[in-house]
Amino acid sequence: MPSVLEPSAPATPTPTIDPTLARGTTVRCTPDGFPFPGELLLQPARAELGTDAAAAQLRSVIAGSAPENGLPATGWTRIDASPTHVLFVARSADGWSQVALLLGPAGWTSDLEGSCHLRPVLPPGVGWAAWWVDPKAGAPAADGTTVDALLLEEACASGKTPAGRVVGPAFLEDAQRVIVTFGVKPRNGDQDCPSNPPFAFQFTLRSPLAGRALLDGGVFPPRDALTAPD
Repeated sequence: MPSVLEPSAPATPTPTIDPTLARGTTVRCTPDGFPFPGELLLQPARAELGTDAAAAQLRSVIAGSAPENGLPATGWTRIDASPTHVLFVARSADGWSQVALLLGPAGWTSDLEGSCHLRPVLPPGVGWAAWWVDPKAGAPAADGTTVDALLLEEACASGKTPAGRVVGPAFLEDAQRVIVTFGVKPRNGDQDCPSNPPFAFQFTLRSPLAGRALLDGGVFPPRDALTAPD
């Protein structure tokens, strides 16, 4: 999907990723992960079987990780950010998991481990937001183009709505689906972090759904927009 607005069986499911969506898409684990090509997730996920020191350290981290981190034993993909920084990502029960390693005088050590909220990279100055169809209105009719939706800004915003700061929609559609992505321009200055309220708004599709799936492109892979995010 183009950048928007710009030897044992795996213990967890292999990610179902459409190659046409992965190629040309840059993704990252939010909020601070480094960006990498989504198509890397199309390769066989067996990085935990590697024979080098980084793979050995990955296995050590998995073996010693606290249960609440939920790191799967298998199914890892390796992304080399630099000669001294490696990221491993894997599908997990809650979406994705990550282990980031740094190379120092003592060898590879863990820099970060735990969940990975995988997102497409947005243009500078635009933050992530999830959206879904307002259950009070329901999905648009097959021949309709108006969508009543709710949007949730992910960044701290002092509890304010994103009115006037919503960026998008960006559309990607084919015969089976309509993927819609929104972003939000952050508020200026320091912000408190109470829970952001869902923001009710309305937008227009470029063409009727006509039986196609309606998806939120703010996560990777895109999620069903007829249900609220977890």
